[in-house]
This record gives sequence, C-alpha cells and structure tokens, in this order.
Amino acid sequence: MIQNSFCFLKSGDIRIEKILWQEGVKNWKDFYNLNGSSELKQQEIDLLGNELKEAEEEYGSENSDYFYKLFPESENWRLFKDFEKNTMFFDIECTGLGFNDKTTMLGTLFRGKFNALIRGQNLSRENVAEELRKAKLLVSFNGSQFDIPFLEKEFRVKINIPHVDLRFTGYQIGLRGGLKSIEKELNFQRDEEIQNVDGFEATRLWRNYLKGNKKSLQTLVEYNKYDVENLEKLMNHCYNKLKKKRLNEEN
Repeated sequence: MIQNSFCFLKSGDIRIEKILWQEGVKNWKDFYNLNGSSELKQQEIDLLGNELKEAEEEYGSENSDYFYKLFPESENWRLFKDFEKNTMFFDIECTGLGFNDKTTMLGTLFRGKFNALIRGQNLSRENVAEELRKAKLLVSFNGSQFDIPFLEKEFRVKINIPHVDLRFTGYQIGLRGGLKSIEKELNFQRDEEIQNVDGFEATRLWRNYLKGNKKSLQTLVEYNKYDVENLEKLMNHCYNKLKKKRLNEEN
C-alpha cells in the first residue's frame, strides 16, 4: 500500500492523493507516466516527483521508520504488507493495572513463530529490548496506551519502533470494544479451554502458578498465544478493508 500512497510526501496530503487516484494515478509507477493533471499545477507535480524519488530510495532500503514518521497517524496501517515479513505482533500479561504492578509475560509472534518471555525465567530488560529490536513494525491492541508504556516504565527501555495499534485502526472500519468482543464479531476461534479467559482471569492464573500450579502457567501462555495470533488475523482484516475503502473513495 505504500507504493499506492502519496499522502506522506511533504508536498502531498490526503486531498492531493485522492486527486491523483481519481485521475488514474493509483501507484508510483503511474505517477511517472503522468502527462499533467487537470487539478494539480505542474510545479506541484514536479515537487511530488522529486520527493517520490527519495521515498523510493528509502523503500528500497526497507526503512520503515522513514515512512512511519511521514504518514498521518490514521494511515500507519498502510505499512503492514510492505513490512509484513518483519512485523511483530505482541501482547503482555501483568499482575494488575496499578502503578506498582509487574509484567508477568510478553508474548510475541514474529515470522510465524511464537515466543514467550516469562517473569522469573527469561523476562528481563535485555531480552525485552533484544526481542522487540527484531521488528521493523510492531502490531498490538491498545499497546500505545498500555503495553508499550508499561514495558518502558518497568524495564527502562525506549520503544521507538513503528507501531500499529489495532484498537484505533479498527475504529475506521467500525470495530469497537475489546479484542475478545471483536474476535467474536469476526468469528476468530479459540480453544474451548481458554474461551472464557480474560485479563482478570490471567492475573489469577499467574497467582496460581506462583502457588505451584504449573498447569496455570501453561494456560496463561496459551491464552497469550491466541492473543498475538489473532492480532495477525485482525491486522490482515483491517488492512484489506481499509485498502479497499481508500482506493474506492471518490471524495
């Protein structure tokens, strides 16, 4: 979708992008075949062309940060397919929501592989930083409001990786509520054993594990695994819906 986009260019915006799309310029290749515009001045076209050359160089270098900083926040979902192979889906579990609560585990899905960093085992500042650094794009649900600030505070790390928060991306296609309610709306499935596990139950599972119940930890990890796997499904759903919506908009 990045190569369909012009709104991130310094001389561009959503209005100019729509003008180009309406005039048949649906991607960067089309732009270079543009022989003038009925609405844009030649000076505007020349400026856009010069900026597009820079964007092509950054695209070739797989510089996700470059595009993330330039795209309007509401459009950062457009980075997904172009950086899909280096996208990490992540979610944390914690002891509670208070100021002094702690992360119990960080679950990630990267290139199809699930990884769990668990408190008391392998969850540390160094491992959190190393794990997240693998990604050129992070995807979460409400991570901008919760997961990232929580991790940054507890582990004293700064997470500057481009990030798509599906809670807010979903708003654009009418998806409201928490991740579990959205999963039900979209018919995403979970095993019967963890269908009724929620954030409150996750804290209870951790307490039971600390009391010696190893099965509780297995259930907690499985619950988190479904979270991040369903984030990938939700990201694809939002991307496909929004791409179709944007390219078919006439106004």
